[in-house]
Amino acid sequence: MPAGCKSKYKAHSEFGAFKTIKELPPVEVTTVTLNKSSLKLNAGGSAILIATVNPSDATNKKLTWKSSNTSIADVDANGKVTVKASAANGASCDITATANNGKNAVCKITVDKSIKPVSSIALSASELTMYPGQKKKLTAKVLPNNATDKTVTWTSSKLSVATVNPKTGEITAVGYGEADITAYAGSKSIVCKLTVSYYTPLNGISLEESDLVLSEGEEKQLIVKFNPIIASNQSISWSINKAGKGVVMVDSKGKIKALKEGEAEVTATSEEGGYKATCKVKVGAKAKGVNLNIYAMTLNRKQTIKLVATVWPSNAVNKSVRWNSSNNQVATVENGTVTGVGGGDCEIIATSVDGGFVATCKIHVTGPALGISELGGSAFKLYPNPVISSFTIETGERGILHIYKLDGSLVRSIRINSDKQRICIKDLKSGVYVAKIGSKIVQFIKK
Repeated sequence: MPAGCKSKYKAHSEFGAFKTIKELPPVEVTTVTLNKSSLKLNAGGSAILIATVNPSDATNKKLTWKSSNTSIADVDANGKVTVKASAANGASCDITATANNGKNAVCKITVDKSIKPVSSIALSASELTMYPGQKKKLTAKVLPNNATDKTVTWTSSKLSVATVNPKTGEITAVGYGEADITAYAGSKSIVCKLTVSYYTPLNGISLEESDLVLSEGEEKQLIVKFNPIIASNQSISWSINKAGKGVVMVDSKGKIKALKEGEAEVTATSEEGGYKATCKVKVGAKAKGVNLNIYAMTLNRKQTIKLVATVWPSNAVNKSVRWNSSNNQVATVENGTVTGVGGGDCEIIATSVDGGFVATCKIHVTGPALGISELGGSAFKLYPNPVISSFTIETGERGILHIYKLDGSLVRSIRINSDKQRICIKDLKSGVYVAKIGSKIVQFIKK
């Protein structure tokens, strides 16, 4: 067993079965080193010295810190040196870190009242997740910019989880668990919380959109889909083909901005495996308006006409439009084809997808409005009737329950999922209505 652990082992009853419990000899400290062999500090200034004990598995790595002249500088149990405010310029002393077997390291402290101390440190990441074997580099920004000594020293709180290069900040994940990666500069320090988790390999990537049409100045975020979704390494780099440079730009997170008319290919490449996924992007002019071939028309019921919407200018890249009718009881529209339904007036509206520009055609349909007489069908069970706030219907029909006014205008559509269903209509105004499911109708009164 490890040195110094015999009494702990013997305290457990399961070790009583062993005839002999042998304790290994202690691993002695061979060297102690400090991150600084000499250091200049202003009067009243402070700094943290970082000690490294070798070998890393030494049995007792505890150090004793001592100042050779406490009237010049003190040092605490963690290696923080503080110069006395009264210390004279040019005064010096030694700070010594000593292991239990006498191995030590020394840093000479000299008082220099021209020193500009470090005021703060900022890290490139406050949290990191890695997997065993992966390497990542942290960077630190030390302020103020004119600090005399901006040297940063890096440490890891748990070497079995991760190691860190003390000079460069490069982290190497070793084993599963958590560790604090700490950056020290002057008297300041800052921590990055590191988690080393189980590794799930990446098998491939794809993009949610493989083709895009953008107008000049438009932006679009590309989304990468990972296979599997829980892949450990989801680092992606982005690139644009040679012909597409100047047509679009893409940032480090996959956000595209269209710059000028043309075509480009934007490619995502995974750090692991070098898997690629490409989106073809077409860039053109922005839409500035939409026109219709007809702006007013009179139709008979069931008569149709074809409206054609033209998005301008002619080189607008996105010429798609959405169609709507202001009253489907008068006329409906589908892909620009208008059909007269019942007597009355309405507007057919074409809206450009790019820019939301609108053009309308006024439609007048001759003949009577779509009325109750045309609903037809036989009855189903609806109660209570008259209705105060809700009613129950009983029917074997499945589908949509439509509620109409007596003039045929639709006021409500509700999906029917069971043979007996409660319907709330408390927001409807008082009057006579018709309920219709499939071919079956019931007239009811709302109080």
